[in-house]
Amino acid sequence: MEKSVKSIILIGFFASSLGAAPYIEYKNEAQFQYDNYIKNSNYFRAGYKFDNNMYLELGETQEVGYKFNRVNWTFKGKIEFKNENNNKLETEIRYTFR
Repeated sequence: MEKSVKSIILIGFFASSLGAAPYIEYKNEAQFQYDNYIKNSNYFRAGYKFDNNMYLELGETQEVGYKFNRVNWTFKGKIEFKNENNNKLETEIRYTFR
């Protein structure tokens, strides 16, 4: 946690020169199996959205990702670092019929 706070402060000094827009985010995840509630997780993150559709978020977990729209296509991806044994890579490609 202390490492994340230091990283947020350091990035804050460089955000204006990188063309970044700072933001804060609250995220809630509720897990269910069939009709049974398993657990609930809450996260607060500080992040920066860059002009090139990339973003960086720091908090209890760290996340780096992107989102691009091209005509009818949307491309999204992210990598999330929770701890050394629990990380995930997510990619989405969407085509919208218009």
